[in-house]
Amino acid sequence: MVDFLPTPPIPVKTEKHNTRHENDGVDEINLEGLSGDPADTINKSFMEAKGDLITATADDTPDIHSVGTNGDFLVPESANSNGLKWVSIVNYEGIVVLNNGEVVYN
Repeated sequence: MVDFLPTPPIPVKTEKHNTRHENDGVDEINLEGLSGDPADTINKSFMEAKGDLITATADDTPDIHSVGTNGDFLVPESANSNGLKWVSIVNYEGIVVLNNGEVVYN
C-alpha cells in the first residue's frame, strides 16, 4: 500500500484578472516575426479608405482595390494586376433603382 501526502492548497488570487495586466487587461500582442495563423492575417491598418476591397496581384500578395464611382460595377479584367476593374455600364444619374421594393441606388 502506498500512502500519498496531501497536496498543499493552491493559493487563490482574489484580485480581478484584468487588474493583473497592463491597460486594465487590454494587453497588446505583437505578431511581428511569427508565421502561420494568425500572423498571416491582414492587419486592419492595411485598409486605407471606406470601400477598399482586399484583392491579390499574385499568390500571397494582397493588394487594395479602391472603391469605384457611384453606379460602377466591379468586373473581371485579366489585364489588370489584380484581375478586376470598375466599369460604368449604365448611367443611373437621377434614377432610383429598386430591388424587391428597396432602394439600392439613388
